[in-house]
Amino acid sequence: MRYKDVAENCYLPVQYGCCDRKDSCAYHLNPYADGYNKPDWNKPIPVDVSIKSKEVRRPSFIDGRIALESMKKYDKNKLLIFLNSLLGAETTYMLAKKYEIGTSRHWEGASVFWQKDIQGRYRTGKIMLYEPLSGKRVKKPFPHINWVHSLLGIEGFNLRQCFFGEHLLASDPEKTVALVESEKTAVIAAAYYPEFIWLATGGVNGCRWYQEAVSQVLKGRNIVLFPDLSKSGKVFQEWKQKAELMKSFLPGSSIVVSDLLERKASALMKEEGADLADFLLNFELNQFNSIAEQDQETPNQKFDTIPPVKKRSIEENGIAKTESSTLELFSGTKEKPKYLPGVFLQRFSPFH
Repeated sequence: MRYKDVAENCYLPVQYGCCDRKDSCAYHLNPYADGYNKPDWNKPIPVDVSIKSKEVRRPSFIDGRIALESMKKYDKNKLLIFLNSLLGAETTYMLAKKYEIGTSRHWEGASVFWQKDIQGRYRTGKIMLYEPLSGKRVKKPFPHINWVHSLLGIEGFNLRQCFFGEHLLASDPEKTVALVESEKTAVIAAAYYPEFIWLATGGVNGCRWYQEAVSQVLKGRNIVLFPDLSKSGKVFQEWKQKAELMKSFLPGSSIVVSDLLERKASALMKEEGADLADFLLNFELNQFNSIAEQDQETPNQKFDTIPPVKKRSIEENGIAKTESSTLELFSGTKEKPKYLPGVFLQRFSPFH
């Protein structure tokens, strides 16, 4: 097998090459070995003008009517049933509408987390199934995760993910943004701290949130990152590195990685890879709001990397109060179910 000069489109002298019978013959003479292929810097390098630049494909989108059609049957949605048991029907309904959560028939009661970008276009939807009592993802006999664009079988679909909750940026260009990994966590945190716009990356790498093309929507914002826990603290360190990368292409933005969970979490929380939602769900929502209103230092104790803020109710942050009839969407009851005893309180002690 002979070597070929690609620039000149011709073969090198016959001695340069290797024998095709590699098992029985070890002959191989590389043109770089004896200086034959030493570059001549005075010789112009030919350019193939026929080579075209790589075409940049535009992202594909899902028909908005499909997304809107999914935003119902909340009484069957297993994640929303779980949130209803902890946050109450009214708050759960408002959060479902705010984040445009859908219900899927792919798995009975599964949730659809639509990735709606800042321009109001639906990039895709992530379908996930949860246990209604624990709020944990169903992972057996297999992880119940799928994508709307895959199920629709759209030919040539070019997926370009965005942040979950990104559409909320358009309504308030100056609000502080908080980033978490899980979509469920973003929704829960929005109930406890509506002072911030809570977005989810959809995973450790998720929507490639640390890349300039994705994070440009956060330019000029104050941004706080809340990485999940890990036994060795590896995830926290990875997010710190990615935060430094983001600073390089988001001038004018303040980017902070919160170490709240690293400092407050127990060994068990780290072992299980808990996240901010596990931390917040130690508190009933009404109790949490009451504490924050009575003790101005409490918000700083919880999020002491964030500038002091006054705790406000959900209604005061621009989320319209629903009519009492909406409460019937959840399990046919108008009363808030009792907090599930012991689900989190037996395991986690957030302040000690």
